[in-house]
Amino acid sequence: VYEGAGGGGGVGQGRGLEGLIRHQPENDRMAQRLEAGTLAALVEKDAVLVGQAELLRSILEGVEGDAILAGKREIEEGIAAITAALRERQTFLL
Repeated sequence: VYEGAGGGGGVGQGRGLEGLIRHQPENDRMAQRLEAGTLAALVEKDAVLVGQAELLRSILEGVEGDAILAGKREIEEGIAAITAALRERQTFLL
């Protein structure tokens, strides 16, 4: 009787193919590297978003309504840049 790759055998003892499938290391270094790379890219994308939002805030802070309307094109460009950065971030996560 074949009992799997380590001899002995039995359910729950991690022997043979079933044991290889069921036993996965909790800290897979390749997965950690991929996660670290993904997180680093997200941090970079988030920093861009924060910078864009801060720029838009600084343009609008303390500005009267008429001046905001006069600078409407610049504001729309800022919003479009933020929207594009958000889309890029979402696409990255897919």
